[in-house]
Amino acid sequence: MKYVFVCLAACLFFAAPALAEGPADLFAKNCKGCHGADGSKVAMGMTRPLNSLTLDEVKAALAGYKSGTYGGEKKAMMERVVKPLSEADLEALAAHVDSL
Repeated sequence: MKYVFVCLAACLFFAAPALAEGPADLFAKNCKGCHGADGSKVAMGMTRPLNSLTLDEVKAALAGYKSGTYGGEKKAMMERVVKPLSEADLEALAAHVDSL
């Protein structure tokens, strides 16, 4: 019984940071630096502001970056950011960008 409790406690301890990261945290960690806190920055002088995109445009861009089928000459930067994210993360991130 003691072993089960220790395993459960360890799982909760290591999973808590991942569970605590919401869409706003994902945006702050992955997007804010180039796109601004409110999504209004023109990243690297090449993009439209994120806060001007529709939900469908954001979803299409994120999916395309993840699959490597979207973007211009600087797409490698976005691919590095998006590839490690799960589909659920991408959905949540798109919804957050749509709320900006």
